Amino acid sequence: MANNKLLVIVGPTAIGKSQFAIDIAQQYSGEIINADSRQIYKLLNIGTSKPNIDDQSKINHHLIDIKYPNETYNLSMFLSDCKKSIDKIQNSSNLPILVGGTGQYIWALLENWQPPNIKPDEELRSNLFKESLDFGKEYLHNKLFNLNPESANRIDLRNTRRVIRAIEVELNKNTIDISTNNNKFNIDDLNILIIGLTVNREILYKKIDLRVDKMIESGWIEETKNILSKGYDIKLPSLSSLGYSEIISYLNRGGELSEVINLTKFRTHKFARRQYTWFKSSDERITWFDIQTELNNAKQYINNWLL
Repeated sequence: MANNKLLVIVGPTAIGKSQFAIDIAQQYSGEIINADSRQIYKLLNIGTSKPNIDDQSKINHHLIDIKYPNETYNLSMFLSDCKKSIDKIQNSSNLPILVGGTGQYIWALLENWQPPNIKPDEELRSNLFKESLDFGKEYLHNKLFNLNPESANRIDLRNTRRVIRAIEVELNKNTIDISTNNNKFNIDDLNILIIGLTVNREILYKKIDLRVDKMIESGWIEETKNILSKGYDIKLPSLSSLGYSEIISYLNRGGELSEVINLTKFRTHKFARRQYTWFKSSDERITWFDIQTELNNAKQYINNWLL
């Protein structure tokens, strides 16, 4: 393989990762691979800050708009798709640029995780979800703990969807087809640079708030109405995304739009804090740059790495 470099750009939501990646891609013949677990869905555009048509026409983007909101997508599928995209880009002698804020996706690739390739069992999922409603989330989490304490300790009991998936994996471990795993791809063969974009918390929160306001002005509520008009179930994981669940509740129950906006901002602040638990400032694998004062330094650093 003539080109073995992989550039990874991480950081919290609203920090400006996408635009920075586009700038780098334009300068160095790059192609962007999405590592945002919500931008893979069609129709979810405004609320996921998906690159617009103009941006996508300038630079090739991979793993965007590859699933409808009611289609399943999981970590194993992402790893397979991402590895194929990296190979394809490198074989074209272009620079693959992995960009996103879904820490699980990014570290799963970079740390060479081997998640079980287990197909969804919709009947089991439905039954487990009903149990969570009948007996509570703690009951379901205890069920996982009895199957695999280590797995249970890693998952917040309030995250019912992840608890259900973990139980599903535990109950179907013996059915895993190892041959379906992509064993030809070796992350250790790549020359990887991880760039982290950051800024102080107060400024980040202001950027988040401004972006939420802009999303509402750009038609986020109308976009959500359009999605619901197509008959998608409001309980779909894709529609639990930040802001969409609040807007759906507003559309179904009424209330003050200002409350929806403020709640979305609050949840996004909280989400950004969680992202920093995936991308720690103390992680020596990440080279951090402040977006207010060091963006040019970051570009020069990338340039030196590419030489």
